[in-house]
Amino acid sequence: MSKFRHETKDFNTEFHRWYNMEPFPLPGSPKANPTSSFSSVDLETPLENIDQILYETGFLESSNNKLMKAKKELVDLNGKANEALYHANKQKMKADMCVERLKWRRNTRRDSEGKGTTSTTIGFYDSEER
Repeated sequence: MSKFRHETKDFNTEFHRWYNMEPFPLPGSPKANPTSSFSSVDLETPLENIDQILYETGFLESSNNKLMKAKKELVDLNGKANEALYHANKQKMKADMCVERLKWRRNTRRDSEGKGTTSTTIGFYDSEER
């Protein structure tokens, strides 16, 4: 620390003692500073508990992996089912349109035969189907 008055005039020793104090280490973390006055190492924790925690963590991770794979497979199956349903509906719609077109042609032919005239649209549909 400087001995000049303009540098020491507003110096608060209590604040700087608190400000420079070493923070408490997190529980369970290894001691970062070997000369620290705080001890975060709990020597009474048996290694079996640590192994049990590691085992359970690994088990949870593998369970989460399996769950994610099952969800992905379900989404894939759902996508395939939706695609099949789309194509089936498309085919049904085409078949329904063909039936409607045939009914319309029959009706227009009957109408034209009764009147003695031919419809120009009949020729259009006849050429389209060839």
